[in-house]
Amino acid sequence: MDFTQHTEGFYFQESNSDLSLARQLPYALRLVDAAMARPEAAVRLSVQRLSSALEQLGSEIKEDFVGTGENPGEVFTAYAGEHGQSTRT
Repeated sequence: MDFTQHTEGFYFQESNSDLSLARQLPYALRLVDAAMARPEAAVRLSVQRLSSALEQLGSEIKEDFVGTGENPGEVFTAYAGEHGQSTRT
């Protein structure tokens, strides 16, 4: 979903927590951390791309929707809260 061109998408809440982007984003950050520790260059390159995308998404969500958070993790936690979701552990 593109929050830049379809901002109304932020306000639709997924009732199924397994399908909720708001709930799953913090888990994606944990995947980034785990992948950064891998020795394979291809994995590190891919995770750098994922990390960059998550940073950009976090900035967009903070700026346009939640207005809080010092880092993507805090922004994504606020996003989950706005959607009545707990973050995935």
